[in-house]
Amino acid sequence: MKDRRGTLLLEVLLALVIMSISLGVIIQSMTASMRGARYAAQYTQAAMAADAEMSRLLKDSRIPDPGGAGRPDGGNVEPGIFTFTVDSAASPESNDLQIETLTAEWQNGGKTSRFQIATYARTAP
Repeated sequence: MKDRRGTLLLEVLLALVIMSISLGVIIQSMTASMRGARYAAQYTQAAMAADAEMSRLLKDSRIPDPGGAGRPDGGNVEPGIFTFTVDSAASPESNDLQIETLTAEWQNGGKTSRFQIATYARTAP
């Protein structure tokens, strides 16, 4: 019996170390998952806002001339969230079409994230 003295204490300490390491890994995994979910939500929101902004610009005929770029209305639809930039280029396929590219930018942590959407628009006669 004297040879097994302290064995139970050692087993309990080892179990506590294994559980604490496992708990740390689980918490770190959950944090990374929450960060990914937040980025996915921002990206989805940017895609929907860019689509709505592009539709509004095409409906109101407020697209810049080919070769031009600009920020219609100052660029912000939701102040502090997204900034939109519109670039226009002549289409190589047809003289009466132009390619409109709308870029949505937002701050994600310490970096700038971007989403682009492009479409063809008929030039004014």
